[in-house]
Amino acid sequence: MAVPTAGACETIPGTSIQVGAGCQACESRPALRNPQDPFNYGASNTGSGNDYSAIQAALDAGGDLYFGHPGMYVISTPNIYVPGGINIECAPGVTLDYTVVDNGGHDNALFWLTRSNNGVYGCNFQGAQTGSGPHLDGSGHNDFGTQLIWVGNGSGYQIKCNTFDGAVGNAAVGTYPGPSLTGNSQLDFEYNSCSGDSLYCFVFDAQ
Repeated sequence: MAVPTAGACETIPGTSIQVGAGCQACESRPALRNPQDPFNYGASNTGSGNDYSAIQAALDAGGDLYFGHPGMYVISTPNIYVPGGINIECAPGVTLDYTVVDNGGHDNALFWLTRSNNGVYGCNFQGAQTGSGPHLDGSGHNDFGTQLIWVGNGSGYQIKCNTFDGAVGNAAVGTYPGPSLTGNSQLDFEYNSCSGDSLYCFVFDAQ
């Protein structure tokens, strides 16, 4: 059977079984609280420039981060740390293009979720290039280069209904041992789809 198109809902031939992230109802998500749109802080949705500062300014203003204007947002500076209790949501047609090069060393990420009770919903993440592969850095730490989302210790995380195309390093989403997979209160990773050059959709770093 062919792999379903990213974000689509397709029926397995000869059956009534539907597969793919698009089959899931993704409308069920928390209401936005005091949403801040990076576009209102100078972000460009034209696929040019570097929207890191505008995104950071929107986060500094308090409230959830909401990309409400369709288009491509380019982020070429790593490591946006999302405060606890803040959600990220994208309107249909929004692409977040992360262009940071994997340095082959310690982890870099577009968004760091490290303070608990964060959610990421409905975003199309795009990476510009791939890394060199998982390796040991000499201390026994499995280093996966550059991710699109990194989840730190904490609880109450939700990553739902996103697409990850060509993760910059070798994983779209990575985490330390603290959060666990779907089925408990720590990390809910559901209805996402991965494609392109990502070696892994999700990496659990055992350190």
